[in-house]
Amino acid sequence: MTGRGLELLTADEVLTTADRLLAAGADVAGAGRYRWGAARHLLPALATPRFAHLAPSSSTTSPDARDELLRTLRDLPEDEALEKITDTVLRLLAAVLQTDPADLDPTRNVTDYGLDSLLGMQFLVRARDLFDIRLAPADLATGRTLAHLARLIHQRLEPR
Repeated sequence: MTGRGLELLTADEVLTTADRLLAAGADVAGAGRYRWGAARHLLPALATPRFAHLAPSSSTTSPDARDELLRTLRDLPEDEALEKITDTVLRLLAAVLQTDPADLDPTRNVTDYGLDSLLGMQFLVRARDLFDIRLAPADLATGRTLAHLARLIHQRLEPR
């Protein structure tokens, strides 16, 4: 279920949350850890306006599309996989910056595009959700290009 955006709570987390809810006199409640963008593909009600701020429609790729991308990357030779990853992160960055992907150069430093901390985190979260890996804010440090990020992503995908 984690891949679908629903993560398990520990027994301590459940009991602590239940204590707070009982103390507050809640009639109905639920507790969980959710990646709303991923859960949106599992629970169609999250696509309604009521949940729009929790699960924006563009927040993440469906788990099935992610799995298909990862399978494709595993089957490609390294140079082709790096090219596909570079193209993919270029499109992710363009979406975050709200610009045309054709306007971005994968050999240019990502910080040259005016990527501030908030936009950087949006980019990192989208990359994490798409590739199912962790990228740290330091991975966007000065001197890092999209091609460099593609190599980092490829290295982190290899052990799977």
